[in-house]
Amino acid sequence: MIGWGDILSADQIRDLVKFIRELGAGTPEEAAPPTFVNDVLPIFKTQCNMYHGKSGDWDGSSYDSVMNSGEHGPQ
Repeated sequence: MIGWGDILSADQIRDLVKFIRELGAGTPEEAAPPTFVNDVLPIFKTQCNMYHGKSGDWDGSSYDSVMNSGEHGPQ
């Protein structure tokens, strides 16, 4: 399980990326199951982006940018 703390470890980041990939991009019109747009992106906007911005070349502003940016993005 992902541990939510002040700073995520590399293993926790990998777990979070895996979890997000399993959700898929989603759209706001979907009711259930949870989606990136409805359930994850709001957390990034309120909890992550204001602290990290684009730190480490990570961008939390959209599904594509989350999945393809930063030091842990696809190589």
